[in-house]
Amino acid sequence: MAPHPSSIALDGGEATVIALQIRVALTDSLQFVAYKDGLLDLDTGLIDESGMNDLAAGFKWAFLQDWKSQFHAAVGAGYELATGDDDVLQDDSEIRVWASCNKGWGAFHLGLTANYFMENDDDEGLGDSDWASFHAHADWFVNEWFSPVVELNAYKTIDEGTEAVPFSGIDVANLGGGKGEDVVSCGVGFELRPMPRLGLRAAWEFPLTDEEDLFGARATLSAVFSF
Repeated sequence: MAPHPSSIALDGGEATVIALQIRVALTDSLQFVAYKDGLLDLDTGLIDESGMNDLAAGFKWAFLQDWKSQFHAAVGAGYELATGDDDVLQDDSEIRVWASCNKGWGAFHLGLTANYFMENDDDEGLGDSDWASFHAHADWFVNEWFSPVVELNAYKTIDEGTEAVPFSGIDVANLGGGKGEDVVSCGVGFELRPMPRLGLRAAWEFPLTDEEDLFGARATLSAVFSF
């Protein structure tokens, strides 16, 4: 999973992210993926700044591709460079590993993804943690141009480090977070396909747990172009 143009409600403010994700097929099963970049605008009351996100990229290996049974599985690894701005809680380096699988039954599709992020920064600032995220995705291919989508997401601090603030930055910023500050959210939305190779996606995500931390709710809009 990667950042998309979105608005995240904070306690007394919001964050807006505008980003671009690029995937390049190097072989039939190996992809280069640039999964984090772009601009972040924070307005939290305490912080009112705009700046660059960190840059992150890696490789994804789709080791299983069974098109007949609609079953696919992949693993990947990436690195986040501390190239972003401190003013918007960036400038952290991380190592990321992930695994995913997707299964289809006719028009219905289910996907599962697990990510593990390992902090790799001596200058912890507000705090860096090792954390994990888990995502379950379901969609229904109603016709050639429309699919409804439902997602469940979980964000869990594994090792809160030594300088962690007592709340999590979810996937916006690595702030450490407490081990009791895990967040589970639900997203509902749809994909429109107005023309071949173009998908337009919209979703509304909201927390299911009381420990919503920086996460109040998030609207996500994205355009996916394949070529």
